[in-house]
Amino acid sequence: MLFVFDRFELDPETHQLIDRDADQILALRPQAFSVLVFLLERAPATVSRDQLLNGVWGHTSLSASGVSQAIREIRKSLGDDANDPRILATRHGCGYQIIAPVGIRSGADEGEASRDSAPITNEQDRLSEIKLSEMGLPEIAPRAQASRQSVWIAAAMVLAPLLALLAALLLTEPASRSASSNAGSEEWAHSGRGLPRSEPAIDAWSAGLQARALFDRDEALRQFKRAWQAAPDSSSALLALINAQVDAGEIIEAGKYLDHELLKRARLSHRERLELRATIARVAGSWSVAADALQSLVDFFPDEYQYALWLFDARMHSAPPQRAGEALAALMPASDVATALAASRLLLRQGRISDAIGQSRAALEIADASGADAARIVARGQLAGLLFAAADREGEYERNREAEQLLAKATRFDEQAFAPAALLEASIQYFELALEQADRDTARAWIAALCTTAERIPELAECARMRVMLALDEGRVADASRQLEQAAENFGKLGWTERLGELHRIEAELELRRGRLLVALDRLDASEHLLRKIGAANQLARSASVRGDVLAAGLEYAAAIEQYRSGLQHSRDVGDRYAVAHTLVRLAALLPLVGRFDAAEQVRAEAAALFTAMQDERGLAALDWASATAAWRTGDLESAAEQLVAAEMRYAALGDDDRRIEALAELARLHTARLDLQQARALLHRASTLQAVSPLAEARRALSAADLEMVESDFGAASALIARARTLLSGAGSSVAMLRVDLAQARLLLESGEAAAAVRLTRALLRASTEPATFPMAPVETGFAEERLAVVMVQAQALADQQRLPEARWTLDNLALAGPGRIAVELALRLEMLRAFSADGEEHVSSLQNVRDQALEHGYRLLALESDALLASVLMRQQRHEEATLLAESVSRSATEVGAWCVVDYLDRQRAEEKL
Repeated sequence: MLFVFDRFELDPETHQLIDRDADQILALRPQAFSVLVFLLERAPATVSRDQLLNGVWGHTSLSASGVSQAIREIRKSLGDDANDPRILATRHGCGYQIIAPVGIRSGADEGEASRDSAPITNEQDRLSEIKLSEMGLPEIAPRAQASRQSVWIAAAMVLAPLLALLAALLLTEPASRSASSNAGSEEWAHSGRGLPRSEPAIDAWSAGLQARALFDRDEALRQFKRAWQAAPDSSSALLALINAQVDAGEIIEAGKYLDHELLKRARLSHRERLELRATIARVAGSWSVAADALQSLVDFFPDEYQYALWLFDARMHSAPPQRAGEALAALMPASDVATALAASRLLLRQGRISDAIGQSRAALEIADASGADAARIVARGQLAGLLFAAADREGEYERNREAEQLLAKATRFDEQAFAPAALLEASIQYFELALEQADRDTARAWIAALCTTAERIPELAECARMRVMLALDEGRVADASRQLEQAAENFGKLGWTERLGELHRIEAELELRRGRLLVALDRLDASEHLLRKIGAANQLARSASVRGDVLAAGLEYAAAIEQYRSGLQHSRDVGDRYAVAHTLVRLAALLPLVGRFDAAEQVRAEAAALFTAMQDERGLAALDWASATAAWRTGDLESAAEQLVAAEMRYAALGDDDRRIEALAELARLHTARLDLQQARALLHRASTLQAVSPLAEARRALSAADLEMVESDFGAASALIARARTLLSGAGSSVAMLRVDLAQARLLLESGEAAAAVRLTRALLRASTEPATFPMAPVETGFAEERLAVVMVQAQALADQQRLPEARWTLDNLALAGPGRIAVELALRLEMLRAFSADGEEHVSSLQNVRDQALEHGYRLLALESDALLASVLMRQQRHEEATLLAESVSRSATEVGAWCVVDYLDRQRAEEKL
């Protein structure tokens, strides 16, 4: 039916609002359109805001501003005036009323057949083992779901994101029919607006759909070309051809057809325009634009299975997993291959690998039951990737063997011709997961699986990109540069602007590795050229954030903050809430370092609100971690402990054991610095009960335990733990993590009396860190610059222990120029300078007392005891024997009580050398 009012017609079925006088279709956002329909259906009654919220949005928790915005948009489109209304009046305190006469008449398409729907059966229900609440999705009531003749057609749509919206305007699967059946022809004619209606076109269309279902891309393309040739005026046939070209990898040809005159002059419905916009966006790889268009379609047609599935796919590329989950919720429980595999992908993004494996097994079970080879290969490929990702580094051989067998079966299909393309998205996803887990062997395996037989431009371009990422991760800068050029060339041929943008970000990161190092080494002139290059390479206007990373790595915090603020403003301007939130996290970590505590608190509050609104628990955990780091750096150990506990709890809820282990290890280090050694040991025991996937997490726990053993002077245990950390990281390629291992080794040498060896090791580390190709820089959050400062301090202390005081003083003088990284570093630096500049005056005593008092104020009890131990030596040199003895006894007693045997050993050595 049509609503006729004033000079307008509104068709709820086609979602068109037409100005009859101007013969023009008016644009309205989906929510505003729904509000207008709701008001027209109830005219001339007055409708309250609560009724609108319930009727259109489905709840009343939304702010009333959403209603007001929709009303303003309606009035603007209708040319109505709120002060002198002719169509829509506001009844203050009551709601809104359509005051124009409203007529209703039948529409031309009123007799259209609707798609059959069938409730989900109990047999289908049993195949979904994952509850919505467990996936972080809203619980929804079971609903009738669109019937689908072929589970593999849907599987192709969800698992091959490079295939654009296949037959975008064909939103229903046709029933089987005889080529000569008039009834069948009529059903085809009504299955979508603008579809070809001639018998030859319908036959070709049917053959194209059948070939597509069998993953025969060349045949599908040939048949859809036939369909369009038989119906050259059908915009739907042309769009089907475009999508078949995307499916076959002919992206350039698809792009040319999108400019065809037919699509420009055809009078498309609002629905078709949205579909066309989504198709164009997916061809270009602009997933955010595609998601926006598909979201509008889902709002209009909430029961359309394929819209929700495509929206999920677009959200997985462009938004946090919670947004993708909202689209997937409408399709649950999973009852077909496509939805089951989509649910598995979502679980993987949430870090729940075991649940993802279970969901992929369910998908494979459905595929096996269907007898569809194409569905089986995609399900096998995804399950193989999950099994590889979940296999423990120390050898879950059964799981690895199963994964290899599945992958072998997948790649044998159709003489290996189609497997690389079918597994494209799975290969990319699991390759990136393997890199994240520092499992380079698995990453290389996925490159081999995808790239060995790759011939089409999409696969070749992705292969180049993956090789760039692997080379960058391994510090092979020259190789990464060559791969970048190849990837840029291939993506340029495709016209994929989003992937080109990603390459620019990779190029910026490559140059950033050099730039950070140069800044950290105070070679600011040399770094300026690289900074300019980064700005030129980064076409997404994020150079402000990149420059902020560089400055923060060089401990130039105030300048870094200004750069981040610039990047933050850009993100606000373009409406990128995700980028805004993560830039705020960086600011939250830096602002306390320049004393801007109130500003830091405001930034944290805004970031927390954004992450909460986006339901991004990982973002909230990252914010807790950044807040803990900032608190620790400024000496607020109580707040640091609270934030680390909060982060650990969030990671526990997410099932992320790796990050939990890291949080517990940091907490243990914090308690070690406070000499709460019993609590530190308890935390490390908790961490040891968790199952680490990444070697980085387990290595961090081992190094934290080594710190504890060194404080207790158990050098044998500390040495074993450091060796374990080194073994774990031998293939991980993390320069910062390995630097921490070497730093721990240098400290162990120093504490165990091998000062000369400590000097040699620290000098070797500092030489290596000046070569970007062999020692690439890591992001500022890892604290590379501060770790490097710590290496220099250990070197200075070792030189002082060897009585090489001039060298120690020179080292510390240069170190002081770089500026402190945190309050503990500053206090330790001052203590080492006082140790090296061993004056005996009262000023020296006062300085040591000041270091001790500040250490106690911030909770660094170990540093305070070390300061008092050195002070006792100074007092003895000043012939203040009684004070020195009393202080030494007090320090020894306190250190013994808490188990700080390293301090007791230092005092014993001083006594043996008759300095006490």
